Amino acid sequence: MKELSKKIRLLRHQKSWSQEDVAKRLKISIPAFSKIETGITDVNVSRLEEIAQIFDMSLVGMVNLSLSEK
Repeated sequence: MKELSKKIRLLRHQKSWSQEDVAKRLKISIPAFSKIETGITDVNVSRLEEIAQIFDMSLVGMVNLSLSEK
């Protein structure tokens, strides 16, 4: 889960979005999103699909994303 959390953070940085921006799009609190991004909270598949969708990608694309991509 840690690697997926890092990918979510990378995607957020690529969009120049704050944690607040993403939390609002997901309709969750900033602390809840922060826990997702740091790997503290395990995320279910439906939430991962929501996250992938706000970054305009498929869940498979997000999972397969290389951490070195910029």
